[in-house]
Amino acid sequence: MTFVREPVVAGRFYPAEAEALRREVRSHLSPAHPRSQAALGVVAPTRTRGR
Repeated sequence: MTFVREPVVAGRFYPAEAEALRREVRSHLSPAHPRSQAALGVVAPTRTRGR
């Protein structure tokens, strides 16, 4: 016997309808558009104390 749990939070944190959820996920995973401006700087970690 297989038990399939019903979605408890569908529609609260993400769309309840399967197709709407599919579209939203695809929109987040689609390639980003390149920026036309060069980077102004870089943030990088430094060494920690004691090393």
